[in-house]
Amino acid sequence: QQNNITNNISQGDRTLFPTIRNPYRDQGIKAFQQKNYQQAVNFFAQAVQYDRNDPEVLIYYNNALARQKDSPFTIAVVVPVGSKQDIAQEMLRGVAIAQNQFNYNGGFNGQLLEIAIADDRNDTQQAKQVAQQLLDDRSVLAVIGHYSSEATKVALYEYQKAAEPLAIISPTSSSSQLQGETFFKTTPSNIKEGEQLAKYIRNQLGLTKVVIFYNLDKAYSDNLREEFTKKFEKLGGQSSIIDLAGMKQQDADRKLNESVSINQVQAVLLFPEQQFTRTALGIAKAKAESNNPRVRSLKLLGSSTLYDHTTLKEGGNAIEGLVLTIPWFREAPQSKNFAQKAAQQWGGQISWRTATSYDATQALIQALSSNPSRATVLQRLQQVNLSPQETSGNTIQFTPQGEIQMEPVLIKVEGGRFKILQSN
Repeated sequence: QQNNITNNISQGDRTLFPTIRNPYRDQGIKAFQQKNYQQAVNFFAQAVQYDRNDPEVLIYYNNALARQKDSPFTIAVVVPVGSKQDIAQEMLRGVAIAQNQFNYNGGFNGQLLEIAIADDRNDTQQAKQVAQQLLDDRSVLAVIGHYSSEATKVALYEYQKAAEPLAIISPTSSSSQLQGETFFKTTPSNIKEGEQLAKYIRNQLGLTKVVIFYNLDKAYSDNLREEFTKKFEKLGGQSSIIDLAGMKQQDADRKLNESVSINQVQAVLLFPEQQFTRTALGIAKAKAESNNPRVRSLKLLGSSTLYDHTTLKEGGNAIEGLVLTIPWFREAPQSKNFAQKAAQQWGGQISWRTATSYDATQALIQALSSNPSRATVLQRLQQVNLSPQETSGNTIQFTPQGEIQMEPVLIKVEGGRFKILQSN
């Protein structure tokens, strides 16, 4: 079983996070390269103690254990290390918990789970290349990833058209246009997120006119705008749209003033693609600092791309009252068990991406069998049925379209932190 070693894929023979210092990890990598797996296990165990918040070393520790046992099950996870290191780690934390738990409990018939970590930098060219490399590596049974709907779309095409297609489960790509025989997701689709926001704005807030700031040519953002607009119009609402690309801070003030004076809007929706979250926060700031009381009184809502510490830190008072729809929230009643378990593991709070990545890994673990192949994993995924106790809090079963029946959660920024919104 010759693993295809290239610079952006690793099972333990190199770090994908060179900016994180960990002397024990580096010694573990040397031992792993020399196939001295017992020594690698010891060093990676020390590396985990040294930095308990780093999922890469916990994965390598488990990989060394799996190699020691011989003939491991191999699953790949593709994350955007090169462009979004924090998000890559959030995703890896969920995968690492599931792998660690499975291996700690003895695996399946004594076979343990090995995770190949791949970096596609959230870049479509690189995503395509990584997909090819994973297809060429015969040991890889399935793929978790990719991060954005853009990257997933390109990779999915490769996985599907292969002679022996690879199952792919995305924990983070929610575009409703992503579909195919081999595609599954453990995050609610944009149809659900768009619907949830549309109903909240019409039924709870009683508003009829909104302006949407989004990215015109991006898979996730444009799809969410489309799904929201369809539902909002059915409910009698109207929306105008503004492309975030090329927007300057000074444009924000003018566009907001035009939106209230010309289109009479009552709310601003921010649906940025991840790389445009700063621009979106600039709009929230322009609203807060406006001289126009009608602009200042606009309601502010947004998508899950705005759910992170940067939003709270940089948004400050400008985002007080911001309402977001997100796939999973640690303070929701059904999520608390997993949230606590994960906080103990990592020594800190986790995000929704950790939860949905855990769910994706748990689903693949359930699809394993003795002597699995890519075809059996794909077949068994369609029958997966995980109880809330085995996941981050929701039942996981896939529809024939590869979707899960999970409802997103509305949260609100209050007093500088995210809180669950008690509505419906």
